[in-house]
Amino acid sequence: MNEINEIKEAFETTLRAIAPDVEVNYAEGEATLVVEIHSPKNAGAIIGKGGKTINAIRSVFGSVFRSTSKFRNVRIDYVDK
Repeated sequence: MNEINEIKEAFETTLRAIAPDVEVNYAEGEATLVVEIHSPKNAGAIIGKGGKTINAIRSVFGSVFRSTSKFRNVRIDYVDK
């Protein structure tokens, strides 16, 4: 398993601890990673009061994904489907 896949697995494990029904989609570009998070039943848990939870997720995992040197730009978004 490569480094990126290990980070993705840790990311999804963390999210599932918050919201078991979470769905995660990744779109990789040359130096960009876009991550879309969706949880049909637990949006509030993922977003958190005042956006604190999603902002913490962005801060921590954005830094982790950028540390691989594969991605300079990382965007982590909560999306309603």
